[in-house]
Amino acid sequence: MAEEKVSRRRFLKGLLWLVPAVAIGTTIYRLASPPPPKLKAAELHVYSLEVVPSEAKVGEPVQVNVGVVNIGDVNGTFTVQLKVDGEVVETKEVTLVGKTPTFVTFKLVNATEGTHKVEVDGLTRTLKVLKPVSPVTIPPELKKKFLKLLPEAAEFKPVVKDGEVIYYEAYDKTGSLIAYAFAKKAYGPSERLEVVGIINLDYKVVAIDVEPLPQNPHLLNPKIIGPEFEDQFVGLSVKELYLSPKGKIDAASGATLSSEAVTNAVRETIEEIISEHRKS
Repeated sequence: MAEEKVSRRRFLKGLLWLVPAVAIGTTIYRLASPPPPKLKAAELHVYSLEVVPSEAKVGEPVQVNVGVVNIGDVNGTFTVQLKVDGEVVETKEVTLVGKTPTFVTFKLVNATEGTHKVEVDGLTRTLKVLKPVSPVTIPPELKKKFLKLLPEAAEFKPVVKDGEVIYYEAYDKTGSLIAYAFAKKAYGPSERLEVVGIINLDYKVVAIDVEPLPQNPHLLNPKIIGPEFEDQFVGLSVKELYLSPKGKIDAASGATLSSEAVTNAVRETIEEIISEHRKS
């Protein structure tokens, strides 16, 4: 019995030493281990801004692409503001996962001609808005001249280069391209002429009509506008459109330089048509 009491005392005494030791060990472990990392709050960062296209005509739509990322560790919802010339024109809300980039897209329809500053969160780009170009149509009088040479045509569509019409595409009633039409000025020493012509799809002359310009109706040599001179052009290709002996055109008697001007106008037009088609 006495031995049992002694053993019990020893056990209790051991417990008294064990409890503080465990507490001390736990404290030492906590002091030695680093604290868990602190999560960074959600924060928006705008890293790119693109205006497509950077030049547009009044009324044309423009797309603004904004690259955004949440540089925080936790998810966040943010408001993205699009400004034009310092004024907020549109806002969008976006929810972003931490560290995951994405794009926010805005649409602009410009109504004001000029150069504008597009801005999102301090990033800026320039948008140039141009005055709209009026659609090019064929003058009624010129259409009548074309139809006289090509009665089967139903529509003439202008082909424009550097803001000027260089020729017209001629279409029939079914919408098929059937020929090319042109009107060019040709200046001789005294004659001021207009050359109206039709070119087929093989780039050969179908017909031409040479007339004096209204402001200069007087001709020293009327043969330059006669059928004897004009009919020589029918069926000729670009390589043949030179005055003889180099080419197949005989100059109108007494109007060699004016004849050369007309021939050059026809040849250069065909060369332009061929050149445009090679680009496309």
